[in-house]
Amino acid sequence: MATPRRKTAAPVSGTPRRRRALQNRTAPDQQAIAQRAYELYLARGGAHGHDWLDWLTAERELSGAPPGEMTP
Repeated sequence: MATPRRKTAAPVSGTPRRRRALQNRTAPDQQAIAQRAYELYLARGGAHGHDWLDWLTAERELSGAPPGEMTP
């Protein structure tokens, strides 16, 4: 019988300092993201059609990622 393979983390590119910063970043919980996304929605005046943008922006803000960087 084959042994299950252990998943390994994807390699992080960049300088050693950048790699450490990315590896130490923690993912925010769903409730915190939802709350922040709702705040962004209200700040826009409640305009519909931007739910994904609000969610992704909130996720990026709460994860500590620099602007313009995708979260892993």
